[in-house]
Amino acid sequence: MLTICQNITTTKRLAKAAFKDGLTGLPNRRGFEAIVADPYEEAAHSHVTFSLVVVDINDLKEINDTYGHGAGDEAIRFMGTWLTSLLLPGENVARVGGDEFYMLLEETTPEGLAHRLAQLRRAVAAELRPPDRPFRLSVSAGGSVWRCGDAVTSTLSAADAAMYAEKSNYRRTRLPVLSRRAWASFSWSFQIAGWAVGEPGPLDLSEFDRHLMRLRVGYSF
Repeated sequence: MLTICQNITTTKRLAKAAFKDGLTGLPNRRGFEAIVADPYEEAAHSHVTFSLVVVDINDLKEINDTYGHGAGDEAIRFMGTWLTSLLLPGENVARVGGDEFYMLLEETTPEGLAHRLAQLRRAVAAELRPPDRPFRLSVSAGGSVWRCGDAVTSTLSAADAAMYAEKSNYRRTRLPVLSRRAWASFSWSFQIAGWAVGEPGPLDLSEFDRHLMRLRVGYSF
């Protein structure tokens, strides 16, 4: 009997671990699919919709290259905790791989979803920084309202497309965080021209273009 109980306990732990992300403690992709199944089935009877949001950390590779993968892992854990703090009762967030998160929000209209996403973006812009770390975090986010009769995958695809549209706009207006080596070379070029530069971090693209034109040099990132 004791052996049977031990086996059952081990099986339950393994089953639970299969739906959990090891780095953040959040549900993983399989866990999120299981979470969405409940409101999806309930909506077939109640016709109450919900929203799905895709969130992706910007420039995580540059954080890894500059500060090490430990800092990148810390950024992912911090983001998971921060996104969880934005949830209302009945809502969920999952890390589905790499620097990507899914959110299930109880927003039933595009206007309500847009308001929540605007709140998220304002909070990011205010200063999103892991404790005792020199780098800031930013995200790209997109969402879509699920409608009765739609497949959940279709709603996620729409949210994903909206997220990538925002990320494309981010990349057009911002440069990634430079590695220490690249920054050293870049800083040296600026100092020759008589300009002082600060610590590595995102640069305004228009400002960079102005300086680059004055330097009359080409620099490849």
